[in-house]
Amino acid sequence: MKLKFANQAGADPIFSIDAGDELTLGELKALCNVKCGIPVNEMKLVLEGRLLTEDGKCLKELGIRDGQVLLLQPYQKRAHPLPFALSQLDFSAIKVPTVSAPKSTAIVQELEKANGLMDPKTQKRIADEIRRQNVAENMEKALEFNPESFANVFMLYINCKVNGHPAKAFIDSGCQTTFMSAAFADQCNLSQLIDTRFTGIAHGVGTQPIVGKIHVAQMEIGGVFLPCSFSIMKDQAMSICLGLDMLRGHQCAIDLNKNVLHIGTTGTEIAFLPEAELPKFEKADNDDDDAEIAKAIEESFCEDRKNKRGSSPSDSENKNKKPKMD
Repeated sequence: MKLKFANQAGADPIFSIDAGDELTLGELKALCNVKCGIPVNEMKLVLEGRLLTEDGKCLKELGIRDGQVLLLQPYQKRAHPLPFALSQLDFSAIKVPTVSAPKSTAIVQELEKANGLMDPKTQKRIADEIRRQNVAENMEKALEFNPESFANVFMLYINCKVNGHPAKAFIDSGCQTTFMSAAFADQCNLSQLIDTRFTGIAHGVGTQPIVGKIHVAQMEIGGVFLPCSFSIMKDQAMSICLGLDMLRGHQCAIDLNKNVLHIGTTGTEIAFLPEAELPKFEKADNDDDDAEIAKAIEESFCEDRKNKRGSSPSDSENKNKKPKMD
């Protein structure tokens, strides 16, 4: 449910809070403390002229409904003037015995325990509620002002040929070395050129064994032949990955404005592949990402609806349904 708070009757709300029916009045006061800074023990909430004092009861039991406006006011201590006769008395001659005041720590602890706000479980629930609200607000802002962040970004591929065999080469400026899969090396009849002395482990997102290296091979890009060396990966789905060594060696520039790869040594440009021409495994990964993003958005909206009107059977049914992508 969404509750609004005002500092006087008839005034515009100063802030609002999304709270579930199971939230207690004490926890609601703690959330108000985060919003307005009024200490919990100095705060009073008034609903339709009725002062709410039972901090241990949940909002549903107190009759608080969605969309209601609560008055939020600090307690005001009023000074009570002494009667005239007492005000004329001289208390300076009265000796007050110096007795040490009893420690009030135990009393304060009992009050805090009775109030329940200092209980670690209650504090955790309040912190979780604040975090959930912050995450929901952040996601709403992203959907409104930056919806592109929820779209998948497809990787950069170009068409090329190695030893006359066509391939889709992945452009990766974050990869230090250009590599080729062992399976594609067999297709290109280059496996006999693999130098097994150059073995090792490739580190990145995970690790993969390097079984050797082809020191030089002719690669055709956009009708131009370029000499290139390849490290050979044993278990690799990509046929070819053009790394930083090749991109620097041929003075390549990634132009995302024109959506082309510019090769400085030859002056040629080759367009990046559109989504429809990407390798099959790349499309499958993007489909999985789309499903995960849609599921996260759907779960976020379901959770928001649940907290606004309370849990219902329809919410659990919606969570079990698989999201459909356009």
